[in-house]
Amino acid sequence: VEPLVGIERGMTAPDFALNDSDGNEVHLSSFRDQQKPVLFYAMATWCPYCAQDFKALSNVYQNYEQDVSFVVMSLDLSEDAPTLAKYKERYPKLQSIPFAPGKSSILADYQITKTTTKYALDKNGVIIYKGSGAFSEEQWQTLLDALRDS
Repeated sequence: VEPLVGIERGMTAPDFALNDSDGNEVHLSSFRDQQKPVLFYAMATWCPYCAQDFKALSNVYQNYEQDVSFVVMSLDLSEDAPTLAKYKERYPKLQSIPFAPGKSSILADYQITKTTTKYALDKNGVIIYKGSGAFSEEQWQTLLDALRDS
């Protein structure tokens, strides 16, 4: 039995497609097809809490890179691919993560209204965590461990 599609824990996250700052199309469902957990993260280049998150994540992500994927999307619809590509340069250890301009339809589907919004999806695309706020390295490790083991 397939879980319901929705944005609450235990539901299958709604699928979407984005074009990242490198020009690649990213489909959320492709991670489920690969049986790979994914963290969907909403940010903005002007957000100081996002910068804290990326700095902390930079110190731990190399331990999870092979096992957990990320999709980062700007919730500021004025931020385009070149803006995000330049921002991503600040975080050399996160270069494998796609950063994509936002889409109003995805913001609406996921009811995203603030930066640092995180949706953690297990390898079947089911939401195991949703929340927001900047994470410490320890909090990132806890969440990434849970994803890796999902």
